[in-house]
Amino acid sequence: MLKSFLKDYSEDRVETFNFVLLTIFTWGAFSLYWLGKINKNYKRQTKNLLVSEGLIITAGVFAFVELLFIYMALGSGLEGDLGGLQMFNTLSYIGFWGYMIVNIVIAFHIKNTILHMYIKQKIKFENHPTYNFNIFFTLLFGVIYVCYKFNAIHNYNKIK
Repeated sequence: MLKSFLKDYSEDRVETFNFVLLTIFTWGAFSLYWLGKINKNYKRQTKNLLVSEGLIITAGVFAFVELLFIYMALGSGLEGDLGGLQMFNTLSYIGFWGYMIVNIVIAFHIKNTILHMYIKQKIKFENHPTYNFNIFFTLLFGVIYVCYKFNAIHNYNKIK
């Protein structure tokens, strides 16, 4: 299962630095696109979803809300309406924090799903730096850390 998933993952593989840049420049949309692609490939290989599609859609809604309110704040600021600027800027934080929280929830769901796959395939992951997901980094970086770990696992299994 892991080998076939990693074979499909090699088509969707994005270097972590490029992933970060694309996610920043697309206001989070690239990470959602990437998650959708690996979710589809994982389902093709295992008949289960890597992460719920509802979580990906929820993250997309929060990213849209943040972007919408930022554009509204920008419009208010250009018109000279400082009250509207402050209000829309404050409302954009709803989208930002919602996106960040859902991003972390998605990362932990993926971490748990991958750990279940290790257990089913009897892969020793405890104290293994490549296979083991660090909880602190998962919490701090979310989906970016998941991309990094998938790339590390892919490279490790390619060498083996």
